Amino acid sequence: MYSNILIAYDGSAHADKAMDVAMELAAKFDADLHLVQVVNHAHASSGSAKCSRHNFVFLEGVKVALTADSAWKHGWYDSPPTTGLRAIARVYAGWGFSQAFYRVEEDLKLGFSSLEDFLIAFWEGFFIHKDANNLLALLWTRQYADISDNEVFGGDFDKALAAITCKAIIMPGRTDLYFPVADNEYEVSKMPNCACSNRSMAISPRARSTRMM
Repeated sequence: MYSNILIAYDGSAHADKAMDVAMELAAKFDADLHLVQVVNHAHASSGSAKCSRHNFVFLEGVKVALTADSAWKHGWYDSPPTTGLRAIARVYAGWGFSQAFYRVEEDLKLGFSSLEDFLIAFWEGFFIHKDANNLLALLWTRQYADISDNEVFGGDFDKALAAITCKAIIMPGRTDLYFPVADNEYEVSKMPNCACSNRSMAISPRARSTRMM
């Protein structure tokens, strides 16, 4: 992640504001950190600067749901391991939306005929055409995302956060199951010019589906 950002930046641009609503916001934190000379303001939502231990464990369950499918063949599959892909969808369904989403039956309000219809049409439909090995690579990248894991900071997470000196606002979702508010509050406490503003998580598939992988 660190090297990718350095490669992508050619030194010619000046960023007034950087925004990101992606699932793994560590890349956003990393950009603000290593391009501090050109980033004046940053706005980040729904993410973290490092994969938490709890998030890591959740993703382990996602990986096993896929790799337990005998059709996966340790990555040497001849045809897509569809049973595993459908299993991933069912695991993610309990995390991709908050308890509030299901409590007020937003899935039915979106036009799905039942909860099962939602699980099949939305969740399985999202994952069934994904490449299994690509998903595993993305999961690994997310699990080991850490803005301090490089030669500059040597794993000193607090030091890495303190080096993000641009004016910033971090906006966690109060009902976000992936990235709890407390995680962002800790990160903000180590960033010298940053504020944390909690927000109600939009219970919209569009807002959340962009963060899956």
